[in-house]
Amino acid sequence: MNGALTIGTLDGANVESGAVGAENFFLFGLDTAAVHALKEGGYEPRVYYEGNRELRETIDLISSGFFARSDPDLSGPGR
Repeated sequence: MNGALTIGTLDGANVESGAVGAENFFLFGLDTAAVHALKEGGYEPRVYYEGNRELRETIDLISSGFFARSDPDLSGPGR
């Protein structure tokens, strides 16, 4: 068996992934209409980052290279 956890919004390719059946993947986030509404309302991702300690620690851990020790810059800016 092979696979990956999908983390994203219900738009674009993630909608197509739904063809495999909801019981075969985990998908959470906003649908297309909610994404557009959020952007129109002035989406500021830094507000979420700064306002949620657990989210900030997770993002910082990923960007630190912790999960890619053989290539610590793998998840750095611009990659």
